[in-house]
Amino acid sequence: MTPDSCIRFGNTSRQEAAQRRNVEAGVLVRDRAFARALQGQFDALVEHGLVRRLPGS
Repeated sequence: MTPDSCIRFGNTSRQEAAQRRNVEAGVLVRDRAFARALQGQFDALVEHGLVRRLPGS
């Protein structure tokens, strides 16, 4: 599989209180169409100024 055919997403909080109280999960999806669609949604959010990329990403 190529890098654009899978995507990992989820939330990870390293704060002690969050680790005691929350259930965190990451998901790896190996589906090219899904990965491209999700990437497209994030690209659109960036393009419209609703979110911004962090340096180095």
